[in-house]
Amino acid sequence: MSVSVIRSKLNTRLSAISAVGIVHDFKRLVMTWSDFETKFVESSKVNTWIIQRYNGSVYSWDQRNVGGVNPLRTFEVWGLLSLSDADESEKDFDDIVAAVEDDFSNNRILDTAFYKIEAITTSLDEYQFCGVLCNRCVLTLQIREHKEYV
Repeated sequence: MSVSVIRSKLNTRLSAISAVGIVHDFKRLVMTWSDFETKFVESSKVNTWIIQRYNGSVYSWDQRNVGGVNPLRTFEVWGLLSLSDADESEKDFDDIVAAVEDDFSNNRILDTAFYKIEAITTSLDEYQFCGVLCNRCVLTLQIREHKEYV
């Protein structure tokens, strides 16, 4: 249940940010160019974000509450924008990435007090995505699920 809630909240938050483009809450795979264009292309360029779970979870026990388990779940969020030197796409992409980072860092609570972003790591590079050279951002989000047991 908690993983689906986190995934949904991340999807909602990303989708609300201006210029983010098409958001997928799981890794999408395509077999045809038309599927690729439908799932990842907006306004004639790749402009998409993909949310995926990264590895497993780390569990810690809350010493203040006997029986309290607080899993730390890691998600990767990939942002991709077609690279265009002539259009200086890197500058536009940097602005989009900064807006996403600001949104997640300024409001670390995802759902009441039960899901809180503990850490954000960002890496930027160029990436060949289905034959299209793109600016890529990989945000790694560590999200703590707080559970209280009596």
